[in-house]
Amino acid sequence: MTSATALFLVRVLLVLALYSFIAFSLLILWKDSRNKPSEDQYPIEARLYNDETAMDFTLTAENSIGRAIDNSICLSDETVSAYHARISYPHHQWILEDLNSKNGTHVNGIPVDGSLVITYGDVIEFGKVILAFSHQTTLSTQEEE
Repeated sequence: MTSATALFLVRVLLVLALYSFIAFSLLILWKDSRNKPSEDQYPIEARLYNDETAMDFTLTAENSIGRAIDNSICLSDETVSAYHARISYPHHQWILEDLNSKNGTHVNGIPVDGSLVITYGDVIEFGKVILAFSHQTTLSTQEEE
């Protein structure tokens, strides 16, 4: 075997190895993209409530909050903007976003500027309306007592 033939075989093997690597990488990416969980698989079990005012809202993956009737959570208080805030559940965490409301949104007394991750136990103020954010099972636990 001449050196030219050996060099040609090495080049062919390197090209085959490169194409195999690219094909394997694309296969991994394709399988990973197919395994993303759908929204149906998310453990969405949360609510906003205020026991003193008897307000209780079960949250879904997307929640618009405001005074306008087409919001998923409609608050009739005058300090709440028509489209005040949004609570959503992307990427396995609850996100609260203030929609440039006139009287602001606060979490545990801290003003929300833009969006913020919220957790169970947070107290959220939409204008003067105060609601607690909790896990949905809290409701059934309180009913049993």
